[in-house]
Amino acid sequence: GIGRGQGFTIPANVVRDVITRAEVEGRIQRGWLGIYLQPFTPEMADYMGHPRLRGVLVSDLVQGGPADQAGLKSGDVLTRFDQVELDADSDDSINRFIQMVSSLEPKSRISVGINRQGQSLERILTVGIQPPVDAAEVDTDFGFGAKQITQALFLEYRLDQREGVLVSYVTRGSAAQEANLEVGDVIIKIDGNQIRTVEDFRKQLSGLERRARFLITLKRGTVTRYALIDLSRYRAPKPAS
Repeated sequence: GIGRGQGFTIPANVVRDVITRAEVEGRIQRGWLGIYLQPFTPEMADYMGHPRLRGVLVSDLVQGGPADQAGLKSGDVLTRFDQVELDADSDDSINRFIQMVSSLEPKSRISVGINRQGQSLERILTVGIQPPVDAAEVDTDFGFGAKQITQALFLEYRLDQREGVLVSYVTRGSAAQEANLEVGDVIIKIDGNQIRTVEDFRKQLSGLERRARFLITLKRGTVTRYALIDLSRYRAPKPAS
């Protein structure tokens, strides 16, 4: 887990519910640190000569972002966030950390402990507002659209994976609706061909219009499902010769 020996929580005076914030302020403002993190494994700690060190590894920072302004550097190990000691050795732990950060009140100040090449330091982070992330939408002729899974969409839809494309809309009365495709589904395969990015999705689309049917493999939450898109019912019949 992300919090060593306890659930990963932040004191109530720091965290505000995102839905309540939207109701009060008329918009959602998510917390943001401008930081890229990765798991800090025991093997990595041992390689760095600090086998007992636990935390979260800072891989990169957004220039001018809250973490950069607070003096954090790439290669730092976050060992404490507010009053919680960190221990993140998996992507799942990192995802929970990111989701927690998004619920923080912008402009709140958080004390963080870091280890920099064996030296223990403390910094004060001022939580920023997550900037809008535009994801290009790919429209299809089958009654649905899809987007690349950005960090913002990952958090908004509470997804369990980052690979694939997100179904962004489904048109009423379309082949996609008939196949029970839903907004928030993550498409991972088309006719067995892996879809990792929106570019993969576009490549697969190019040959689909000439086909009567194709099978989509998708994730809905943690469950794998299949959607058969049958276009034959939605095409005008050819005139008799």
